[in-house]
Amino acid sequence: MKRILLLILFISISCMNLSADPGWEFHIVDNNFFYPNYIADPFSSRFEVSDRTLTINEVALDSDARLDITVGSRFSLFSLRSVENPKIGVQLDLWITVPMYMEGGSNDFLGMDGIYSAGLVLSPAEWITGRVSRHHICTHAGDEIDTYSDGDPSIDYDPTANLNSSTYVRDDFGLSIAIKPLYLMGEEWAEDVLLLYGDYYFFWPGEDPLGVRQLKPVNEAYTWYNFGAELRTPKVFGGERLFIAANVSYWEELAWMPCYSIDAGIEIPSAFDDLNLRVSYNYYNGRSLMNNFFNRREEFSGISISIDK
Repeated sequence: MKRILLLILFISISCMNLSADPGWEFHIVDNNFFYPNYIADPFSSRFEVSDRTLTINEVALDSDARLDITVGSRFSLFSLRSVENPKIGVQLDLWITVPMYMEGGSNDFLGMDGIYSAGLVLSPAEWITGRVSRHHICTHAGDEIDTYSDGDPSIDYDPTANLNSSTYVRDDFGLSIAIKPLYLMGEEWAEDVLLLYGDYYFFWPGEDPLGVRQLKPVNEAYTWYNFGAELRTPKVFGGERLFIAANVSYWEELAWMPCYSIDAGIEIPSAFDDLNLRVSYNYYNGRSLMNNFFNRREEFSGISISIDK
């Protein structure tokens, strides 16, 4: 922890020295982000409530309906922005996402994931942003999934007294890029219409200021990819926007089986202060979102309400 604080102090002092240049401004806890959230990524940082109906369900449950809640928060520890163009600069982002899963029939709590990340973001131009991040996922699955307490074979953890311990942990590094290609048209209406993004995550054994890096239970699977596209209409009616977003990920531990996610609906920018409200239809087909069951598949559709920055 001391090393982390010293590193943050060193970077902050360096940035404040740079901010003495009239061309740059230094901000602590900046609420404006260079790098965008991903709408269709099921693990993106946001607050969301989803009612989902599963058509494929390879985890032993009493019901094929789930009520899933994602609690996410994100902020920038610091940023250095161009005075002439505040959309250009460098930023250190911290974010946390906690997805929770409840059985639709009885609302029994099934499990939860913890996803924590820190990333250094660079925005050299208004239409392109890059990020280097440290990404941690850990899963805690509730014993209520094993309905009859008999160690059902569809359960992927050892049904012992340690049922509630985490058996899925990943500490990955990520390289990400997001671009807005239509921005180059120079038209105001086209600036935020199309977003394309991609992430490459890899495991690098060892230790760093954030701790010892772990990868379990699949100790030989080092890589996964995440890609997506988002299309928004220009503002309609009172400022609302229609959107459709798609996300696909490929995991080495699943022999590169693709996982598909699609969201479509309406977005109300700045519905609550600076927060965006979205109501959308969701479709997902791929590995179980409950990471403890990483080799189980699910397919679902549903409706969600989400809020993010």
